[in-house]
This record gives sequence, structure tokens and C-alpha cells, in this order.
Amino acid sequence: MVAAAAAALQLILGSYSELQRLDVILHVTSKLRMVDIDEFHERKEAMELLEFQNICMRHIYAAKDKLMKKFVILC
Repeated sequence: MVAAAAAALQLILGSYSELQRLDVILHVTSKLRMVDIDEFHERKEAMELLEFQNICMRHIYAAKDKLMKKFVILC
């Protein structure tokens, strides 16, 4: 399903100029956040710095994977 969606997106973007492609990519990724702050707002207790760093890195790698799966095929 991911491959089919990527192929459809590639067909759509194939007829656009570079500026239009960037606009579509920015629109698609506008909701993507590197770090999900909701997980931190839900916590009532304090956390260690190492735990905070691990959570942030997990979120960053998840966002990176999402971007790679969606847009590497287009390049």
C-alpha cells in the first residue's frame, strides 16, 4: 500500500514544477513534528535527563523514518 501511494504521488508530482513539488511536500508534512510534546504534557512526574533524551531521539528517528518512506521514492 505504501508503494502504491508513493507511486501515485510520484505520478501527481511528475507534472509539477520544482516549486510546486516543494509546496506539496510542505503541505503533506505540515503536521509532522520531530518531537511529540503531548507525551511530555501527559507526564505528572519528573524525569531524568537521560530518559528525556531517549524519548526525544525515539521521536526524531520515527519522524525521519516517516519522511524517508514518503519522499525518498520521489527523489
